[in-house]
Amino acid sequence: MQVHHTATQSGASTAAARARQPRLDGFISFRGRGTPEPGLSVKVYRNLNRPSLFSIMAIAGPHKEKVVGYAPAILLCDVHFLISERPGKPC
Repeated sequence: MQVHHTATQSGASTAAARARQPRLDGFISFRGRGTPEPGLSVKVYRNLNRPSLFSIMAIAGPHKEKVVGYAPAILLCDVHFLISERPGKPC
């Protein structure tokens, strides 16, 4: 999965450019790791201890295999869903 950000076009007004970029309202950085960069591969899962939030874990980059933050909603592109088998399920 990759975090999707919209790139601005040259010559566009600042207000119009801000309107096209996704908003990260509600993003909570974990331990100051910052906002995920556009194109960063991430793993996203429902946080069971904070059910209103999704945990966002970096798969690559400087914080590889670490949670970079939490968000109530997230926009992703190039998504691959992985559903694990239930533990203890008979074969």
